[in-house]
Amino acid sequence: MKEVDAYLQALAKFKDERYPAQTAWDEIGALGGYTPRLNGLHKDLPTFCIKVPAGCGKTLLATQVLGLIYKTILKERVFASRNRVPRSSVAEILVPCFLR
Repeated sequence: MKEVDAYLQALAKFKDERYPAQTAWDEIGALGGYTPRLNGLHKDLPTFCIKVPAGCGKTLLATQVLGLIYKTILKERVFASRNRVPRSSVAEILVPCFLR
């Protein structure tokens, strides 16, 4: 979680860069290469992958990462209203199901 938090903090720091995801990745010195991705509007799309074995709390880990996302890169969006009441957001976690 420390690496994820460091990446998200760097993303928030470099949000005005042309490619903040790549800049943040380089800033924290993450292992492995970064593969740039663009969203449907051709803007930088930050992505990362966490490999977790079966039965080791992937859903719990996902909820923790979502909390970090809302506290870092979505902080301004979440508290954008005047009275500092958080805006509503929805997250969907998809889990593959393999039937035998």
